[in-house]
Amino acid sequence: MTPNAFWRGDPNKTRNWLRHICWVLILAFVASMPRPIFAAEKTEPQKLVNKARQTIEDFKVDPDMTWFRDHLPDAKAVLIVPVLVKGGLIIGGSGGHGALLWHDEATDSWSYPAFYFLGSVTFGLQIGGEVAEVVLMVNSERGRDAFLTREFKLGADVSVAAGPVGAGAKVATADVLSFSRDKGLFGGLVVEGAVIEPRDKWNRGYYDGVVLPTDILVRQTTSNSGADPLRLAVAGARAAAMPSSETHDLAVIQNALSAKGYDPGPADGLMGPKTRDAIGQFQSDNGLAVTREPSAALQQILTGGP
Repeated sequence: MTPNAFWRGDPNKTRNWLRHICWVLILAFVASMPRPIFAAEKTEPQKLVNKARQTIEDFKVDPDMTWFRDHLPDAKAVLIVPVLVKGGLIIGGSGGHGALLWHDEATDSWSYPAFYFLGSVTFGLQIGGEVAEVVLMVNSERGRDAFLTREFKLGADVSVAAGPVGAGAKVATADVLSFSRDKGLFGGLVVEGAVIEPRDKWNRGYYDGVVLPTDILVRQTTSNSGADPLRLAVAGARAAAMPSSETHDLAVIQNALSAKGYDPGPADGLMGPKTRDAIGQFQSDNGLAVTREPSAALQQILTGGP
């Protein structure tokens, strides 16, 4: 088919030629349109954010994670992978999605999350499988800046070591410290060799547009209120880590919260996620600073006495 057919006056060939041109224009227009954001690209990131908040809360109250809780406020960034699945026979692999928050040390605030995928392939005599919660504490500028690249490998592009767990554990010097809570047949979890890359579809879906990790973490030109509880949970580590000369009775606080219509769980004097949520909700409802932490001052406000 050539354009000369049009000028020769052949109506059939002319129609075919015009139809061909129309299809080319339509396809070019469709290709130039922004790709639609699918529902899963909105809902799945929020599910991950909710799980990441719970992971941080669990790590903060775990008696083996004292070092983690005490030093999280000074980290450059933190990547939270609430569910990392590992399994295999002879050839094993692991993978999971994570939410990364950057620490603005000038304002002592935490960014909204950018989403990443962490995955690896390992070889060896491995039988079974596990599901683990993993948190990577980033302690250097080099480690933090690596997240602005398209892809990097832990142990090659940035150094990584297991974070100290339990009393008397030694602290390794590395760009990234890895903390994990494992469930399953593997005795431990090694993330050295894992590859980390941005999850562009999730970033776009969660923030309703084409955004880069730089926009979320550095420029901070976008936000989603659904991530505020996660940001508060990470920021609350400083209050949990700071010693206080004030005394309070957590069971009294829990009973007082229950009496005011909040649900802190059983009044057992043990700090858990439900108690943190109840404290945070009470503080928010009453115009108080939302620390989600118990204190003597909070007890006095709740009970009207010392």
